[in-house]
Amino acid sequence: MKKENKEIYNKCNCNKEKAKKALKLLNEQEIENMIQEDGKAELVCQFCNQKYIFTKEELQNIRENN
Repeated sequence: MKKENKEIYNKCNCNKEKAKKALKLLNEQEIENMIQEDGKAELVCQFCNQKYIFTKEELQNIRENN
């Protein structure tokens, strides 16, 4: 039996849209607290450490369309 050699690589498939979907899991009050306390939200991917910043306006949009 012949063994295949496969190239192994690490690549995270995170993006801002996936981070936004995570924020949509929060309830309206939790998002409102972020808006009032910080005026923004910062999510960090636990795999690659990529930061995604959501502005006050983006958070308001998420809250209103949730």
